[in-house]
Amino acid sequence: MMVSCVLAMGVVGYPLGGMASESQADAEMEAASAPDPYVDPAMEVEAAFNRFFSEGFGKSLQQRMAAGELYVGKTWAEVQVAPQNSQWPKYRVMAYESALSDAENGYLMSLSAKIKSEKVRSYFADNSGEVPDFDDSLWRDQNKVARIIDKMLTLTEGRLDKALEELGIDPEEYGKTPKSQRHDLFKDALTKSSVKEAMGSLAGLVPVQTFEAQNKSGEHVIGVVVVASQKMRQFAHEIGTRRGKLTANEAKKGRPVHDVVAGDAALLIDQFGIRRLYDEHGYPVLISYGQWGNAYRGDNKRQARRQRAAALDQARMQADQQIAMFVAGKAMVTEESTVGQIVEQYVDVHKDGYKEEQEVSRIVDELNKRSRAKANVRLSGLADVYSWTQPHPVYPEHELIGVVRLWSPLNEQNMRNLKNFQPKQEAASKPQVKSGGMNDLHQGKSYMRADDF
Repeated sequence: MMVSCVLAMGVVGYPLGGMASESQADAEMEAASAPDPYVDPAMEVEAAFNRFFSEGFGKSLQQRMAAGELYVGKTWAEVQVAPQNSQWPKYRVMAYESALSDAENGYLMSLSAKIKSEKVRSYFADNSGEVPDFDDSLWRDQNKVARIIDKMLTLTEGRLDKALEELGIDPEEYGKTPKSQRHDLFKDALTKSSVKEAMGSLAGLVPVQTFEAQNKSGEHVIGVVVVASQKMRQFAHEIGTRRGKLTANEAKKGRPVHDVVAGDAALLIDQFGIRRLYDEHGYPVLISYGQWGNAYRGDNKRQARRQRAAALDQARMQADQQIAMFVAGKAMVTEESTVGQIVEQYVDVHKDGYKEEQEVSRIVDELNKRSRAKANVRLSGLADVYSWTQPHPVYPEHELIGVVRLWSPLNEQNMRNLKNFQPKQEAASKPQVKSGGMNDLHQGKSYMRADDF
């Protein structure tokens, strides 16, 4: 009995375990085959904004804004093409520029905005229950004018009619068919339109943090946080007017700028915009991150070098433009909005007497934005502090080119001194002439050290 009981348990228990294993396997297969949940990179950037403003540096900025000490803004923009596009690195840079432009516009609107608004409501109802028949005289009068215009514009109509007849087609079949006549029964419409305009200075507006989110589909969104304050506007003013004669702050001495940038070389792909630092002498300096892409993918090494050099020049131009906008940027922005709803009920009356009742409803939702920013400033002392070339970490087929530009008071003073150089007047010594001809090599003596430059 004991043996048969054990055997019975074994026989019965085996398929039960097998059924559990099969169910578990089916569940695992179903989970594996299920599509991954979609991750919206824009929502990821918004979440990054929230985390940034909830702790540390970002929280301090938010608190100071609440205290009325500075302005903080945030926006994002999408990279408009997929990574398979050879120009994707450039679209990526332009996504940052789009986000920054929106942040600039938001800043101007906060400074001072002129707002014009209009609301229009219209209502009509015909409850008589009478719908007039088709009016032939009205159609003939309208059609006569239309056909005269058509005849004037279509001089070959007779030839076309003849060609149709030769093909066995009656030209009258393609004559003017009278349009239905509309009789309105009801209309209820409400539209609101508004225009916002702003213009002002962008000097001192700094992008302090950028974020970039992506999903498995290759969709990328770049977010930017900007800050403006009286102190930064004053710094921008001093760069443009003090000719490099700024005062060093001994208490804020930092590391050499090159060491700071080179030490974070791996992060340069994610750096956009400008930053204000203090150098090893305690002077405030401005660094600007420029970036572009090399779209060449061929085997011609010479062409690759040419396009890489051109991309570096383009990155340098972008970096210098950012400095110019920080120092003397101005912009104007216009935003136009129209929203509303329209509900209509009418009857289409056809020539054959058929009457067709229609009811249409629609929403009006239109938005138009335009902005223009520019800067005009003369600066001395701009210099490359670091340049780099790296493949994108996720899409290594894309080559990114970047440069970090530096403005510093010492650089500006040095360049101004060189520009205004006046040579000392000294008596020139007569060179000694060596007689005789022979094979020889002459080498001048430097008399200089590296710290002379």
